[in-house]
Amino acid sequence: SIYPNPFKDSFTIDYSVKSVTDVTIAIYDTYGQLISTLQNQVKMNSGNHRFTFDASNLLTGVYFCKIETSDYSVVQRIIHSR
Repeated sequence: SIYPNPFKDSFTIDYSVKSVTDVTIAIYDTYGQLISTLQNQVKMNSGNHRFTFDASNLLTGVYFCKIETSDYSVVQRIIHSR
């Protein structure tokens, strides 16, 4: 889950992985262009994880956060407001 959403200066991503896996978390704009790779972890341990992103340099608007492992991929819309 991503919270808060909408966000102002930062947001937190809580996620879990079932087994040791590679994890990539990335932010895209509405055109599908990569804005930032937040995490690119090889062989992340299983369990619950948390990542906080300082988004104060992003323009106000809609973005998409993609979390991808070898087992699944999920995309969530996030809104940056000032």
